[in-house]
Amino acid sequence: MALQKTDSEFVFTQNPPRERVKWHRIDLALIWPIAGSHIKRLGLLRVLSGGLSMYLSIPLFLISHVTGLFLMIQHVLTPLMDLPRIRLRDYILIERWKIADLSWWDRFNCDFCGYANGICHAMNVKLEQINRSEKKLSLTAKILITLVLILNSPIAIVMQLVGLQLIYNILVSRPLGMRRIGIREAESLVEHENFAAQYTGLARILLRSQKNFSIRLTNALSQIEAAWCPLKHLDKRPTARFPEHHRYFLEAGRIEEVKMILQTVGTVLPRTET
Repeated sequence: MALQKTDSEFVFTQNPPRERVKWHRIDLALIWPIAGSHIKRLGLLRVLSGGLSMYLSIPLFLISHVTGLFLMIQHVLTPLMDLPRIRLRDYILIERWKIADLSWWDRFNCDFCGYANGICHAMNVKLEQINRSEKKLSLTAKILITLVLILNSPIAIVMQLVGLQLIYNILVSRPLGMRRIGIREAESLVEHENFAAQYTGLARILLRSQKNFSIRLTNALSQIEAAWCPLKHLDKRPTARFPEHHRYFLEAGRIEEVKMILQTVGTVLPRTET
């Protein structure tokens, strides 16, 4: 059997046999189909240290969801700037726990990926709305927007220093061999987009800083999800919104192919994005 990778998907030359990942006398493929595949490729210690470290960020995403996304953006900046409203349930999709043949650990990882990527995706959409807004703001509105961004800064700083720099860049990506994007690389992308060009002063600085962080967080979450739950969502609603990297994901019924991919290369992302 040969495994070939194109720019958009993996192709098997024949139907892959059911693989077994064993640790001593335990058949890990039966216990953890996805995590067990990583253990075969990287070893138990690296997978446990990197995989379990991801859960340290759960409180940070909950705080960011409630204070940053829900309160400050949805209920303050959106009406203040007359931005289009978004429905968070179209972005935060938690239903892959229903996929058959996944272990409890794999199901939890899929739900966590759906939650974290949904928050990040919704934040990116709102940032782009703010960036593209053509509404002429009064001085009072500009002051209020700046104050909201200042109030959100402590949360953003904690997310960057703890969630991204410590948890992902050190505890997760290093043992699991995932790609990282540095501040300078992200800043070059912000410059290329000429992000927040219509804003001035402190508001422009804060918006560009948030965009820089958003680029790096998007990369981190795409790296994790493409390795730990590279299965398409079951939600087929026309209003459901998925992150860009989901175009590389496999259908839920292709668990065996996912296992083979993860055992060999570790991710469904093409090499240019890993």
